[in-house]
Amino acid sequence: EKFWQLVKAQIPDGEDPPRAPALDFVQVGLAAETSDNYRNGVLWNNKERINVMTLADIMKKHGDEALTILKVDIEGSEWTALPQAVQSGAMAKVDQLLLEVHMAGCESGYSEHGRGKLTRLLDTLETAGMRSFSNIPNLVPVSKGNYPGCAEYSYVNKNGPFVTRSCGV
Repeated sequence: EKFWQLVKAQIPDGEDPPRAPALDFVQVGLAAETSDNYRNGVLWNNKERINVMTLADIMKKHGDEALTILKVDIEGSEWTALPQAVQSGAMAKVDQLLLEVHMAGCESGYSEHGRGKLTRLLDTLETAGMRSFSNIPNLVPVSKGNYPGCAEYSYVNKNGPFVTRSCGV
């Protein structure tokens, strides 16, 4: 509520402030497939399977033509879900991406592919117009602080409204 009071204070006289966004939380994971029997990645809380959807299917279900911010922390499934989202064209409709990439110690396939796998993932995002502006290691407890088990990447879509409207591109 304080945030919206600050926003209202910045609005020129006579204009209506923007409405607080409606948030809808659903129990569905992001993956490279739509399934009610998904068993890949790290499934927490003793789950044997979860419901998942592709990014395009999630957007379609909720009537979203574009997303302002997409936060992705999908426990190793980013390695397949994000390339699929790029291929389907859904990633091009994301303005900003906040991504946690699970690496050695977190994601079983990482040790087989090493940095080449990470490079391919980042290159794939770049082909969708995503440009990284921040990355930091995440010393998650699973790695016991010995090496980064995960990394946090922040992206902006160079073709998205944040850049095109803000920068006049």
